Amino acid sequence: MPPRPLKIAYVMRAYPVLYHATVFNEIRVLQRWGHTIEVFSLLEVNEAELRRDSITDLPRATYCWRDRLSGGRVLQNNLAILGAVGPARYWQAFRFAQQAALLTNPRSFMRFAAWAWEYKRRGVTHFHAHWATEAGSVAMLFAWLTGLPFSFTAHAYDIYLQPQFLERKLAEARFAVTVSAYNRQYLLEHFGSPGVDGKLHVIYPLIDLGQFPPRAAPPPAGSPLSIVAIGRLTEYKGLPYLVEACRLLKERGVPFRCQIVGEGEDRPELEAAIARYGLTAEVALLGSIPYSQVPPLLEQATAFALPCVIAHNGDRDGMPIVLIEAMAREVPVVSSDVIGLKELVRPEVGFLAPPRDAAGLADALERMSAAGPAAQQAMGRAGRQIVEREVAAEVGAARLAELFAAA
Repeated sequence: MPPRPLKIAYVMRAYPVLYHATVFNEIRVLQRWGHTIEVFSLLEVNEAELRRDSITDLPRATYCWRDRLSGGRVLQNNLAILGAVGPARYWQAFRFAQQAALLTNPRSFMRFAAWAWEYKRRGVTHFHAHWATEAGSVAMLFAWLTGLPFSFTAHAYDIYLQPQFLERKLAEARFAVTVSAYNRQYLLEHFGSPGVDGKLHVIYPLIDLGQFPPRAAPPPAGSPLSIVAIGRLTEYKGLPYLVEACRLLKERGVPFRCQIVGEGEDRPELEAAIARYGLTAEVALLGSIPYSQVPPLLEQATAFALPCVIAHNGDRDGMPIVLIEAMAREVPVVSSDVIGLKELVRPEVGFLAPPRDAAGLADALERMSAAGPAAQQAMGRAGRQIVEREVAAEVGAARLAELFAAA
């Protein structure tokens, strides 16, 4: 814990987004420890992605283009920036904002820049972006315009699918965080420069253990295999391979029930496969559910399955928070030996199958079914211990707070 409270401005592309639970957990812990978090969001959230439940304790956001400073304050703040950092730095920031496609004209830039100085006036001492795309660009610009340090957390698509000026951001940031050792190595190999290694840190996605207590016990002996999968229905989650594995389980005579939570562009493909394989009685697509319903759903699962793959366009997961939540509930895991998943899905926690291998996935699920309640419970306890030791919100937030204080 740092010796004094800090005031940090979090920069987000949109806030509060349904799938950003790790960010919310991080903010909550920092607030609980007495730090003040301000949120600057470029965009408002569309209805489909808006997080509605359990956010009353989160800070309200300032929205870049909705919330307006007075014309006098905009002029005053821009003059203060020019006096503090000089015309050359100001012009460099404007040119970069154009290059990064954040905005195009000087008047918009003056409104944008005024917010940077406004946060400095409020006592903010550091800018931190979640996701290294637009949010990371804004945090770097705000740092240029105020002289304050900035940092960012890189997750997945901002590394593999849409890297934006990552080499420059890594070089200029006071520090950077990513969500797996796999990501860290990739960033160093593809975007690293001298000095980056020592300031690039791994903090796994953070969960609130209070929302995910250990379950009472696994399903009793003789129960059908209960498979739960949670994730966006998109290619890199690998869910078509799970449906194919379910077909193989049915052919092998393994009793099971599979529930898949989430929405996305792959839903029609999954629905067609379920119908084609005659799995409508065994496999259910539950759609999106409120976040509060995730812990009860995991309560009755024999296995949490997430057969991630690297998509054909290179997109991939970072470290799925739902996998960590399942481990916290003491649910054994079946996943893919891809990206950084084996960092947490260790042999004592569950089974890994090769990516894009439905037969290998079916084998792993069948092994889980055959293991029995005692072995399943031991796997669940091992997963919970890893989460408590390495992934609980307090653990990661403490590391982050130390980095903020040092910056």
